[in-house]
Amino acid sequence: IYFFERHFHSKKCTQIIERIFTYNAEPDGAGLMINTEELERLSEDERDVLEAAIAPSVNPLKKMSSYLRYSDDFEQQQHGILSSFLLTKKLWFFKNIPFAYEKAEEVNRQHVDLHKVFAGTTILSAIADHTSDGFRIKAINNPSALLAVVDELEEFSRISRANQNRQYINQFCRTDLYNNDNWLCIDFIFDNPEITSLNPEKAFRGRCKRFLSLFDIPELDESIKIRLRCLSQLPDNRSEYVLEISKNYANIVVNGVEQDIPQYLQSRHFYAKDELGS
Repeated sequence: IYFFERHFHSKKCTQIIERIFTYNAEPDGAGLMINTEELERLSEDERDVLEAAIAPSVNPLKKMSSYLRYSDDFEQQQHGILSSFLLTKKLWFFKNIPFAYEKAEEVNRQHVDLHKVFAGTTILSAIADHTSDGFRIKAINNPSALLAVVDELEEFSRISRANQNRQYINQFCRTDLYNNDNWLCIDFIFDNPEITSLNPEKAFRGRCKRFLSLFDIPELDESIKIRLRCLSQLPDNRSEYVLEISKNYANIVVNGVEQDIPQYLQSRHFYAKDELGS
């Protein structure tokens, strides 16, 4: 959505906008600010000009990378993209949006609830992204990234049973989330000896592969620091498995001993710690 595009406005309109609006782009700034005193001084004609100027202008953009990724996900029958598809077919919310056009310029002449359109597409994109093989997280600043992380945390600690839809699913470990020195700490605690065939290290390897694939480590936001631990407190296995991820950094430690990541995960798909740089 575009606001205040200068080449669409007259000189008079541009002057009104500059009187009313200022923008503070500093990291701790307030962003777009309105001069209320100047706003109250506007004449009725000037208000009409300003209202016309700040009406949103929509320019549809087709991102080929996302289009191809979603197409591949659909062919692979990923449950995220299929869930989004079913929602569009079953929920009235998605059926009742009159948003169709032949030419891009026609979009701005439609009386469309843009908030509803963007809310709907955001929900569908997040659901489709969270299981997409090509989706990578650089920052947890959008619904897709947030849903993907929360889904990974929630699904890991339960035993999957495809035939128990809408039924209680037993947990095979406890989860503890906390902050320690700006690190998001995720502890999966295996302490239930009544569940047979528990293998904390196998579960840990699976989490390592998923997290190292999900997060775009070289491009990761510097504020993201994740420490994931699988803590085995079973009678026959007292062990600590640790994965740490931050920008240009990944490390796996088992019982205090650093591991060579490709060798430990038995795959050259993953970089070693010293290959990630600093």
